[in-house]
Amino acid sequence: MNAACRRTRLFTSQASSLLLTSALLMGAAYAPRHGSGIALLTAGAYAACALSTAGYSAAYFEVCPRCAGQAFAVSNTFATLPGIAAPLIAQGLVSRLGAEDGWRAAFGLFGFGMALPALLALFCCFRAEPIGTSQRLGGAA
Repeated sequence: MNAACRRTRLFTSQASSLLLTSALLMGAAYAPRHGSGIALLTAGAYAACALSTAGYSAAYFEVCPRCAGQAFAVSNTFATLPGIAAPLIAQGLVSRLGAEDGWRAAFGLFGFGMALPALLALFCCFRAEPIGTSQRLGGAA
């Protein structure tokens, strides 16, 4: 299997797991008031999200093998920011809209937010050139 095929499969699997995560969080936003259904949808969303993280570390070695550690560190820093902001956003929504509507809005917002990187990954996956086929500076192949 060539590198372009591996990359396409990696992006597609990551994007599909993020889309599944998004769908499960959106389902939790509009689930009936039964706590067990919301808990199962949320647990399923976390499980589906875990499927997308399997290929992240390997992607750094493929994209930038000389500085994979530094790229991973920068990416991990930016990935921590939503983890800091999400509880504050959820708290603001719950305090402003009330418990039930606030949590519905939070799950809906975060579910939509999970779909954005999936769509970006799919867009980049099908627009990317195979490694080694792009033109170098100065026109040399």
